[in-house]
Amino acid sequence: VGLTSDIYTLSKFVVSGEREGNALAITLQRNSMGIRNIASADAFGDVEGNVADVIMRMPGVSGDSFGGATRFLRIRGMSPELNSVTMDGNRLSNAGSSDGSRASEFYPVGADALERMELVKSPTPDMDADSIGGSVNMVSRSAFDRPPDRTIKVSLGGTSHLTDSRDRIYLSNTAFYSEVFGGRLGISANYSHRKFNSLYDRTNQAHERVVTDPAYTYQFETFENHSIRPSVSGGFKVDFKQSDNTRFYFNSLYTSYWEHGNSKRAFYSTSNNVASIVPGYTRDVTEFRPTNNSTANVRSGSFNRKLETLHLTVGAVHKYDTLDVDYDAFWSDSASTYPGNYDTDFIARGIGVRIERTGEPFFPGLTQTSGPGITDIKSYTENLFNVTRRTGDDVYEGAAINVKKRINAPVPSFIKAGVRIREQKRDLTNTSFRLNYVGPDRVMGIN
Repeated sequence: VGLTSDIYTLSKFVVSGEREGNALAITLQRNSMGIRNIASADAFGDVEGNVADVIMRMPGVSGDSFGGATRFLRIRGMSPELNSVTMDGNRLSNAGSSDGSRASEFYPVGADALERMELVKSPTPDMDADSIGGSVNMVSRSAFDRPPDRTIKVSLGGTSHLTDSRDRIYLSNTAFYSEVFGGRLGISANYSHRKFNSLYDRTNQAHERVVTDPAYTYQFETFENHSIRPSVSGGFKVDFKQSDNTRFYFNSLYTSYWEHGNSKRAFYSTSNNVASIVPGYTRDVTEFRPTNNSTANVRSGSFNRKLETLHLTVGAVHKYDTLDVDYDAFWSDSASTYPGNYDTDFIARGIGVRIERTGEPFFPGLTQTSGPGITDIKSYTENLFNVTRRTGDDVYEGAAINVKKRINAPVPSFIKAGVRIREQKRDLTNTSFRLNYVGPDRVMGIN
């Protein structure tokens, strides 16, 4: 078709909010100082798990999964305890395991309240020097990051292991609202409720440490877990533009995560020496001698945990021709409770078993060859009842001010200075205990 000099009228051209978010993330990554990866939350849609499922797809990041969900992140291969996690540049509290660990747990953090995720592997001078591996910064949603029109999004979905008869469908729902009033006041709010079932079966094996075959197997474990994990999260952010140069904001984030699980475990072990193994073992076949250290340990347990986090930030940003000033104050509290986790062990000794890995290296066959019958309750003459009860409360609070002066030069240059004050308090309690049931005759076992 030949073109002329006439004016052509094109159809309406629409740029969606998701594309705007992606374009901003790409631009920020291109213009960043140092090594920084930035991903827009909209690029991944409705993330059914937690934000770690998105971040772990960035270069140099891997996830540590527990029970089918990503709990911790490793950056550049470093331990999770050597990383830091922030929300809008301020440290996010985390009392996940109710202990003294620095590792930040991502179970309760949903992506609904986030505009983008930033992964920093080379800290700049204005960042805290406490993350050898790297730093993850989660940027909250703002109404000014989107078209000023009213935006309402609602979603309903569900998850299920359709091929597993132990599972059913668990519903999830999310809601998002964003609007700018009069070009000055922006409000953004979100809510999500998710619930899913973590079902998994696994086996663990321990082998003799030798350079060449054969190596005998001296431990074998089967494990079955069934864990229900509901979570509720909500975010609310208010932005007020006093002028084109000045913006004040308040941001709040609340998450509540609950986990209840049941597990079954069977553990067969013997001493790690040749004297405990029947001669003639191969790489795939091992048989335990029925010694006192050759045991069968059967465990039934329940797991309960509740984790709540509240993060509040208030601040302002002033942008002028050659000068930027920003300041904020924050308070972040995370409380973790293990109200009572119960594990009961029944132990039988003098058990001889044969472990055959031929054709099934990960799910080998097990046959009892000697000793008390492992299917007879009378064979289990020892028991141990474990009760885990502990709590943890992690609180961060602080404030910061930054001043950035841009300099007109042949190359982009600026001078930046600032002050940051931060305090952390962690309160831990542990009232766990162990018991042995002996019965009226004060002797363990059925007698």
